[in-house]
Amino acid sequence: QGEACEAPHCCIQYSASQGAGLQAMATANEAVHTLVAKRCGNFKYISRAQSGNVHWLNICMVDRDLLQHVFAQSANQWCKRWLILSRSLEPLLRLPWDRCLDAATSLFDQWSFQCMTKAAGDRELYVMQAIRMKTKEWFGVNPTPVLSINVPFELDYSETVTMLCDVLSEFYAVLESIPRSAPPEVYAKVKCVDDHVVENFLKVVCNETMLVQREMIKKQIEGITQAG
Repeated sequence: QGEACEAPHCCIQYSASQGAGLQAMATANEAVHTLVAKRCGNFKYISRAQSGNVHWLNICMVDRDLLQHVFAQSANQWCKRWLILSRSLEPLLRLPWDRCLDAATSLFDQWSFQCMTKAAGDRELYVMQAIRMKTKEWFGVNPTPVLSINVPFELDYSETVTMLCDVLSEFYAVLESIPRSAPPEVYAKVKCVDDHVVENFLKVVCNETMLVQREMIKKQIEGITQAG
């Protein structure tokens, strides 16, 4: 349960020999399916915790109102980013696994850039254009654009997290259909996408929930002290 914010650690060794090549393919394909199973478990656990159906790390229930209050500004910024990712990723789920993975690789690159950058105007457009060109050069596909969504109201943190968990679970289910005969390079793409999910979603949710958990424990201790 506490592994939701940990990045997977898998090492694939390549060799010129055919035997080593087949072993690398088997290792890579096994790593894909292991990673998919782990992430689906992460998403399910986070959804249940955010919905108040399970204690976070077996310590306390998540206080949704406190979570929304403590991270009023930063949480709303992340919620908008996660909503954009959900809406951008949903159309890709209908594609075959190979096209879905290529398109998602492009999508996550652009989305992660938008999460990190403070650039605006021409400079941002220039960088995004460079990413799109590199994506086509590397993967031979036209990059999938990140949707532009105007959100004129404050989003509910827990509901947005749960929604993205559902969409990501469907996406990883598509990755589960990757045949075990797929080349090892497929795992590199899966790992690239997964790194974006870990860095810009799982780690953020886990860190913010942990901070709120500490605040809740602090209030409980203060209540006990005052009562004594």
